[in-house]
Amino acid sequence: MQKMKPSMNSFKLIILMSLMIGCSPRVYTVRQSIVGYVYDQQHRPLKDVQISFAGNHPFSHLPMKTNENGQFIIPALQFKRYKDVIAVQNGISREIILFKEGFVIDTVSLESTAYYRNVRIADTIQRELVKIKNIN
Repeated sequence: MQKMKPSMNSFKLIILMSLMIGCSPRVYTVRQSIVGYVYDQQHRPLKDVQISFAGNHPFSHLPMKTNENGQFIIPALQFKRYKDVIAVQNGISREIILFKEGFVIDTVSLESTAYYRNVRIADTIQRELVKIKNIN
């Protein structure tokens, strides 16, 4: 039985397919996921605190509420094209507004500024724990 020698074209095809399968698309992260907690002055978690972004930018996420543990999660803000990052980076709100009936409305900065390839990235909330005061 005669062995077949692989041709150079076969090697090129295998290498090309490996590169195509092995390369995942690049994702640019403008803001990583943010996890925070809201408590009252007695250190009790507050459920159903409305959290929204200051301003009205289309790439800001819809308003959300805290769960029974006072926790909120803001999903990461990511783009597949670098030009989209450049187009929106200065208009994205970096402050959230906390509202709950019977409590003082509070605004919290999300900034912990970092730079990656000259792109400003707000990667974490300054304070994981946010306390809001009763109105009374």
